[in-house]
This record gives sequence, C-alpha cells and structure tokens, in this order.
Amino acid sequence: MTFKGETYKLTATKNQMKFQKLTPAGLEDLGNMLFSEEKSSWSFAKEGDEVELMTIKENEVDFHTALGVKTFDLNSLDNLALKDKNENLYLDLASN
Repeated sequence: MTFKGETYKLTATKNQMKFQKLTPAGLEDLGNMLFSEEKSSWSFAKEGDEVELMTIKENEVDFHTALGVKTFDLNSLDNLALKDKNENLYLDLASN
C-alpha cells in the first residue's frame, strides 16, 4: 500500500501483523503487532522490545498508554458514535 508517497508492506498471519517500508535498500522492518491468546492482548514489538497496547476482557478493554491504563466498559460505549468517528478517520486517511 502507498501512503503519502511511501510504499509499505503489511503481512497478516494468525495473531500477527508485520509492518515493513519499501526503501531503495529493500524492506525496512517497522515492527509487529502481536496477539497473545493466553493474555488476550495486543502488543507492538520491534528489535526485541515489546509493549502491551491493549488487553481484552469479557466486557472491558484496557488501553495501555504512557499515562497509564484506561479501561473502557464495552457495555456502556455508544457504538454509533464510535462508528461515526471511525468513518471520519477512514475518510481523513483516504484523503491524504
């Protein structure tokens, strides 16, 4: 895929997404998104470092940020509002 003039390769396999950027020297590793079935969590890994980004629970999702963990109750979220925000995000990305 191409975004803002740069070409990227995304390879998705079970529980993993690998991100690479096409450069004159070849493919540059940008890191991997990894899903742990054991912990039910997504992490980002690059060059031996791994950072947990989110943990999925029965009715909650914990987002791990530099400022701490933010928990969202899935039963109380306004899914329509999230849908609208996501559609706008896709439109913003497509226009760049």
